Amino acid sequence: MKRCLSILMLLVPMATFAAETRSFTDGLGDSLNIPVDPQRIVALNDHVLAMPLIELGAPLVGSSGRIAADGSHYLRGVKDLLGVDFTNSPIEFVGTYSELDLKKIVSLNPDLLVAFTYHDAATLDQMRKIAPTVVIDSDQPVLDFIRDLADVAGVLDEYNNRLARYQNRLAEARAIIPNASDIQVSVIQAYDGKLTVYESYGALGQVISDMGFNQPEAVAAIDDSAEFSAESLPQFDGDFVFDTYRISAGDLPQNARERMADVLPGWCDILQACRNNQYIALPRTFVYSSSFASLELNIQLLTTHIGGRNFTPFEQ
Repeated sequence: MKRCLSILMLLVPMATFAAETRSFTDGLGDSLNIPVDPQRIVALNDHVLAMPLIELGAPLVGSSGRIAADGSHYLRGVKDLLGVDFTNSPIEFVGTYSELDLKKIVSLNPDLLVAFTYHDAATLDQMRKIAPTVVIDSDQPVLDFIRDLADVAGVLDEYNNRLARYQNRLAEARAIIPNASDIQVSVIQAYDGKLTVYESYGALGQVISDMGFNQPEAVAAIDDSAEFSAESLPQFDGDFVFDTYRISAGDLPQNARERMADVLPGWCDILQACRNNQYIALPRTFVYSSSFASLELNIQLLTTHIGGRNFTPFEQ
C-alpha cells in the first residue's frame, strides 16, 4: 500500500501545495499548515462533513458517500436537505467512510482533506501523505463544529451570514414562546430493544438549547447520550418528548412508536407526554444534520409543535 501511494503521489501536480499557508490547530490538538484559501477540498464523511461544506459554498471536489442497493453512490442526507448529490454536482465519490479510495483521492489533487474525530489514526496517517488533513472535533455543539469547518475551508464570511439569519429566526421564535425556560423537553430514541437518551441531539439539540427550553435533570446529567433500562423511562418525561425516524431507511413515524413498545410495552401510558399527545416523532435526517438548513427547520418545527398549540403541562 505504501509503495502504491508513493507512486501515485509522483503523478500528482504539485502546484496546489505551493499556495500560501497558515497554522491551524485541529480537533486533535495537532498544529498543521493548511492553505489560506483552499481550492480543492475532499471531505472524508458525507453527512457530517460534506453537508455543511456544500451549504457554505466551500470548493468541495470529492467526498466519501454511501452505496445504494443498486450500486449507485449517494451523499446521505445531503440531497434531502440541500438538493445536492454526486449526480448533479462536480463532487466525486471517493469511497465510503470505512473504505476510502486512496487512488481516487490522489487523482483529485486535493489541497485540503477534512476528517473528524471518529477517523482512526491509520486512516489519518494515509491521508496526510496526500494533503494537509484537518480533524474537526465533531463532539462539540453544532454551531461551533460548523464554524471550525468554515474556518478551515475559508468560508467564514458565509458562515457569519448564515449565523446572523439563524439568530434572527431564533429571535422570532423566542417572541412566540417567551416562556421556553418553563417548558421541559427531552429527546429519546429506542433501537434494538434499548432506550437511548440524548443530552443533545445534533441540530435539534442546538435549537432546544438556544431557544432556552428546560430539560429533565436526568437528561442534563448525561454527557452526549447514554443507554438506560426501560424502567428509567419516567425520568425522561416532560412537557414534550421528541423521537426520530429515518425516512431513507423506510421508516415511518409509527415505527418510532413501535420501537418504544419493544423497549417497554405500555410505554405511552407511562409517559405523560405521550398520554397527552405531546410525544412527537420527527424525521431524523432533517433534524439531526450539522447544517443551517437543519437548524432553521428545527426552529420552525419546535415553534409549530410547542408555540402553536395548547398543551397539558408536565406534572412531576
